[in-house]
Amino acid sequence: MENKAQNEAVRSQQNQATQTRDVKVTRAVAQNEMNKWLDFKKIKAKKREGLAESIEEVIDSIEDGTLRLDEDKKLIQDLSFPLEGVSELVFKPRIQAVDINAALKGIKMNDNNGRVIAYISALTGRPKTLISKLDTEDMSIGNTLAVFFI
Repeated sequence: MENKAQNEAVRSQQNQATQTRDVKVTRAVAQNEMNKWLDFKKIKAKKREGLAESIEEVIDSIEDGTLRLDEDKKLIQDLSFPLEGVSELVFKPRIQAVDINAALKGIKMNDNNGRVIAYISALTGRPKTLISKLDTEDMSIGNTLAVFFI
């Protein structure tokens, strides 16, 4: 009986969170968009299982309108805190190792933050100096997307 009450409480909290979040598209639409992107990238089911948490974060961002998928399968992030005249970041769906290696040039192996910034820079074509100035709220989406390329 106690577990049932706890489950009800959790469901109630989740419903309240969904109601207070500004939803731009339905969950089903967001999941469909994410699946299109994952299919385009040819990410296999086993890898998707390992990336489940990141996939859910991306779906949440699509649902609330922070991310959208264009016809070329690029994910476009509307920045919550635009800077230097930049109001959005466009993430390429595919990237070559040569581009990542170029972005990682000069970044030490143990500099995890620098490496993530380099990946986001390579994926968006924006300079590392700009990416490093992003607000943490905007940066968290880039961090999540970078996981799909590491």
